[in-house]
Formats: sequence, structure tokens, C-alpha cells
Amino acid sequence: MSRDGRWLLALPVNGAVVMLHPTGAGQSRTLPNPKKLLVDTAAWLPDSRRIVMFGQPHGQPSRGYVQDVEGGPPKPFTAGTGVRSARWWTLPVSPDGTRVVAVGHDGRSAIFQVSDGSSTPVPGLTDDEFVVQWLRDGDLLVTRARGFPWVLGRLDLPTGRRSPGLEIRPADRAGLRLRVVAVSADGRHYVHSYSRLLSDLFLVEGLR
Repeated sequence: MSRDGRWLLALPVNGAVVMLHPTGAGQSRTLPNPKKLLVDTAAWLPDSRRIVMFGQPHGQPSRGYVQDVEGGPPKPFTAGTGVRSARWWTLPVSPDGTRVVAVGHDGRSAIFQVSDGSSTPVPGLTDDEFVVQWLRDGDLLVTRARGFPWVLGRLDLPTGRRSPGLEIRPADRAGLRLRVVAVSADGRHYVHSYSRLLSDLFLVEGLR
């Protein structure tokens, strides 16, 4: 949802268009996409006028783009070297909208300037972690790529110091597989998806 609460940003399953749905009266809109970018993730910038996204033209590496929702095509801000989001369901944006966390061509997460695409490493982030959210107080909320339960720690910028965040541990974990987790920018609310695979074990006796 945009910061002003007026619009919802949506990506169809095929990722070929970016849509805006009004939260009140009005019509849904499809944003221009003349290069037919395959968009894998997108997020609002704080001004509620622009979105930042990562996608790729057909047959070309992924890169970062910024688009004004009032008109005009997506404009690239990173080089075409395969820069992408760490996960399709999260794109951490700094509180002031000047930076985003994405994965560079070397496979490591970095902080990219929206103005010119320059990047700096995420201090203290290990290779098996990714950033879930950039909190409004400036900390990054990070977690490991695999594991149960979801344990999310706070990472201070620029020192890289750690402090406890939150732990998502469903009461009934039998056969549970956690899939996606999203946390609000104030760090107070979260949602997650899961799948459950249950089976029975049988003992057969008397086989000949």
C-alpha cells in the first residue's frame, strides 16, 4: 500500500505488468511497460508517487527501475548486470526512499542508491541471510534463508551490530513448512504463509 493509503500495488502472476488498485472509489490502472519488463518484485517509495522495481527485458539481465505512477516508462537506475531482489515477496526500501536492498551480480546483498545505482555492502550480513524489511527506525530486519522457526534479528546500520527482533514459531509445527514472511515497517505486525505435509507410518508384519 502507498504511504498515503490511496493505492495498492499489484503484480499479476506472469509479472508482465504492474497494476494499481484504488483503496477507495476509482478505477484500477496498468502502468506503462513499453519494454515488456518481466517484473519480479516492486515496492512503493515514500512519496507515494513513484515505485521501485526489479525486472528484466526479454533475454537480458535483471536490473533496478524507478517509475512515476503519474506517467512515463520505468527508468533504470542500476547497470544491466543481473541485479535483482533477494526474494520475490520483499523489497526493502529505506525510510527516506533513497536506497533499496537488493542482490548484486556477485550473489551478495548490498544497499543500492536509487539515484545512481551505486552500492555498498550490508554490514554484518552473512551469506546465508537476507533482509526482510527496512524498519522506520533505520534498522534492517534480517533472517536466514532456511530454517524453522523464522528468527528475525535487527541489524544496526552502519555498525552491523545485532539485537533481538522477533521469532515466528507456530504452535503446531507438525509437517509445517514456512514459505513467506512479511513485516510492517514499524516492526509490530507480520504475516506469513505456510504449507503442511502430513503422512502416516505403517508397520506391516508377516510378509513372506
